[in-house]
Amino acid sequence: MQRWGAETRLSCCGAWVHLECLEERCSRCGSREVNLEAKVSQGKTWAMCMLAKSLEHRSPGEARYLYLRAGHLGDPAAFSPLGRMYYFGRGGPRDPLRARRWLERAYLEPESAYLLGLMSFKEGKAGREASRVWWEISARGGMVEAMVRLGRLMREEGDFQGARKWWSRAGEPRIWYPLGRMLLRGEGGPVDPEGARECFRQASENGQAEAMLALADSLLGRRDTLPADLVEDIALKAFEHQGTELGRCLLVAEILGRAGRDQL
Repeated sequence: MQRWGAETRLSCCGAWVHLECLEERCSRCGSREVNLEAKVSQGKTWAMCMLAKSLEHRSPGEARYLYLRAGHLGDPAAFSPLGRMYYFGRGGPRDPLRARRWLERAYLEPESAYLLGLMSFKEGKAGREASRVWWEISARGGMVEAMVRLGRLMREEGDFQGARKWWSRAGEPRIWYPLGRMLLRGEGGPVDPEGARECFRQASENGQAEAMLALADSLLGRRDTLPADLVEDIALKAFEHQGTELGRCLLVAEILGRAGRDQL
């Protein structure tokens, strides 16, 4: 009796790489392919992980069962996905303790380290230092969400240099505005008005009304070219359009027009 359905043959025509030591050839491209069910029945943990991966969305309970089998047999490829399934409650009840146990065995993987950081952060003040360590591991692995949270945590703790570094690397729309304010104030490094202005532009293009106001204020801060009494008028216009692309265009056009220039 087949346990996982008929579609368990994977080859280079699908999402998986070539496998060696296999029995048959793909009728489409001539490469070798494998019957994963047969390999699972032989106790091959790599087949358990591959089959589990293909079942995560349509049959999460079966996927969790396969990852658990592979994990107990010591296959590192099962540790992180199994930890995530326990953490989010996919394929069965949510179990934070088991999630932590499996995630810690795969802590060098960015997503595992990120989730460990979240779990530590929920422990309150005592877990903040652990969160910082986990998120830094994850951020060094390239996970953007970890960079964002790490930067926020560092800023709250007064480590502006670290916050500025990780937020600059993240390139995430949510942090363009606070990063721009840091650059404008010189927090964590030299004052960078041009960098701040670019951050405000990026944020305004993503619909952040606060960034529109900051962009207006930073442009109007050039007292040598624009009279100070225009600040309130143009800032209100920016707020009226709520950071839309149209609002940004109108704002910049008005600033340029009143300055008697055609470019910034």
